[in-house]
This record gives sequence, structure tokens and C-alpha cells, in this order.
Amino acid sequence: MIDLAGKRIFVSRAGAGMGAAVALLSTRAGAEVLATDKFEDGLLPLSKAGCTVAVLDVTDQEAVDRFFRVSTAI
Repeated sequence: MIDLAGKRIFVSRAGAGMGAAVALLSTRAGAEVLATDKFEDGLLPLSKAGCTVAVLDVTDQEAVDRFFRVSTAI
């Protein structure tokens, strides 16, 4: 497996499918992962797996701007 220790990764739409897989595999590879989705339900398993999670709709530019302006998660 690839070693991602010391890397920080942002994954949007991480609540299911490919986004969830990328977040989980990156965490297992040692990365610090910030996983976001616009629905909170899918983020719980990622939180339990060690990801930092946040509800964020990346299709809303104002929400994204606000998130990165005030977020301490990254």
C-alpha cells in the first residue's frame, strides 16, 4: 500500500461511493483526511475510521468560501 504519512487530503462528496473509498484508503495509508459531504449520515463511518469530517455542499460557492475562511479542521 502507498504511504501517505504526513500528507493532508481534502475529499468532497465523501459520504458514499468513490469519495468514501478515497477517504478511507487515504486514512489507512496514514494521511490526515478532511472528508466532507452535504449529507451528515455518510460521514459517521468516516469519523469512526479516523477522518475529520464536516458537512459542506461544494456546489455552494459561498458555503465553500465561508468554510475555508473559518475552518480550523485544515
